[in-house]
Amino acid sequence: MARATIAKRGAHSTSSRGAAASSSTKKRGKGASRAATVKREGKISFKVLGRLLFGMGVIGFVVLGATQFEWRNYYDQTRAIFSKPVANITVKGEFNFLKRGDIQLLVGKEINGDFVDVDLVALQHNLEAEPWVQRANVQRVWPDGLSIEVFEQKPIARWRDNGFINNEGKIVGIEDNLQLSHLPLFSGPDGSSEEIIRTYLEMSEMLKRRGFVLQGIDVDETLAWQVSLTNGIEVNFGQYEVLTKLRNFLLVYDKQLQSLSHKIRSVDMRYSNGMAVAWRGEPDADLQASR
Repeated sequence: MARATIAKRGAHSTSSRGAAASSSTKKRGKGASRAATVKREGKISFKVLGRLLFGMGVIGFVVLGATQFEWRNYYDQTRAIFSKPVANITVKGEFNFLKRGDIQLLVGKEINGDFVDVDLVALQHNLEAEPWVQRANVQRVWPDGLSIEVFEQKPIARWRDNGFINNEGKIVGIEDNLQLSHLPLFSGPDGSSEEIIRTYLEMSEMLKRRGFVLQGIDVDETLAWQVSLTNGIEVNFGQYEVLTKLRNFLLVYDKQLQSLSHKIRSVDMRYSNGMAVAWRGEPDADLQASR
């Protein structure tokens, strides 16, 4: 009985170890199966990612190519528009000494290249270099035109024999000023033109009340002023207080000389307390006038 029991125990033990081993083998088999599955799933994910990236790259190249094609077409179309020559030149302004056609001809000579190649600043400077052009504005007019606005010089008086003074008191040199013979003639040292024009404007206001028109102003190297009127009278003011001396002359003229104006040849205002009058056809005579 004892042996039989031991044998049964041994058999039971052997059977238990076999069942455990079988159970262990099954567990290892399941674990190995999961690992294989994970590895296979990992390989599939990388393949999908690679294909996805490849597909995105292909799409990117296609889009980039299409974009470059569109941009090239746009560039070509834009360049075709901008590469046109200048076909229209419009000149605006009021002209008394210039001719509109001469301005158009000058602009045409300055244009080299296509519409977009025109240097507007250089063209403006070249126009303003012309003596009779005081200021110019230059603009593009799409697609192939230029708009030129010219402000002509406004001469106030002739300057010596070959120039004029404009409304800003600046001297403008020209070949001759015969066409400006209706304007008064000024002369003076270099740099004196602005002071002369200011004094001229004040003098003109005072003289025109008596019917006088100023015909010329001469300022010599000592800065002595001499003025000539259209009625032939010349007035010598000397170097100082020119406008004050003119007022004194007009005061005396209103009281004593108005009825004799046709006989007056010249007046010398350089005296401190009076003036000297030279009569036509007679020697100079002094006429005292209180201040």
